[in-house]
Amino acid sequence: MCTAVLGVEECASYVTVVCKDSCFRAKVAIAADGVCSRVGRSIRGSFGADSLGLAVQVKSAVSKEFVESAWELNVVFLGAEFSPFGCAYIFPKRSHLDVGVGALLSRVGKAGLRRYLDRVLEHYGLERVSKDRYAVVPLTGPLRNVAQGRVLLAGDAAGHVAPLVGEGIRFAMLAGSMAAKAVSAYLKGEISLSDLGKHYLSMLERSFYRRLWLEKLILKLFRRGGLSSGKLLRDPGMRRIVAELYLDRRDTQKLVLASLPRVFKVLV
Repeated sequence: MCTAVLGVEECASYVTVVCKDSCFRAKVAIAADGVCSRVGRSIRGSFGADSLGLAVQVKSAVSKEFVESAWELNVVFLGAEFSPFGCAYIFPKRSHLDVGVGALLSRVGKAGLRRYLDRVLEHYGLERVSKDRYAVVPLTGPLRNVAQGRVLLAGDAAGHVAPLVGEGIRFAMLAGSMAAKAVSAYLKGEISLSDLGKHYLSMLERSFYRRLWLEKLILKLFRRGGLSSGKLLRDPGMRRIVAELYLDRRDTQKLVLASLPRVFKVLV
């Protein structure tokens, strides 16, 4: 069943999720309804324009050029030609390619983003086989106000997206699991309702929040120094670090920390 959520109403022993066509009652609710979540906005506040990204993705048929040069590889584009304020990518699937571009919403609108997507497609001689799909992505870094009473936020609704690379699915799955564990502990009587949100936040902070904070720090350095991704990635070592961030093959905290001296070197 799919229905629009209008808000939540808390009582002493339960929370009511008010929807367009009906209402649902539960002891605890986990809101994982995306960046435009009304419930999320009422708890964490609104996302600012400078803390949002815009992404566009399309399906493409596989071309001869792509098979010969990059087949079975996840390709990521960085730099002014393909996405000056974000990144572009090609992810091979069994029957098609997912091709997309993401950038800061405050810097590139839908029309500009589509032009960069066209450049990525042209680079490998690719053609669209589906309509362009747009999505807004939160790039706030870690938020502390992700719980209130009997309601927990997870995924995009809680800003659980890596600010530097735009990765969100992995963190949404981790946060969802942690939210479920926190709720389970409350229902078993192991923690009180007043400790539910604190318990959930502590798990987030011990898991991936430090990585999100470090990535947000790097983005701030980019902006203050007028640094573009193309300039930074002239350094081969930095290119390896970014690639490993995407692949999640090494400890992400160590990777981000290892990137800081290189970022400072370019800035200076």
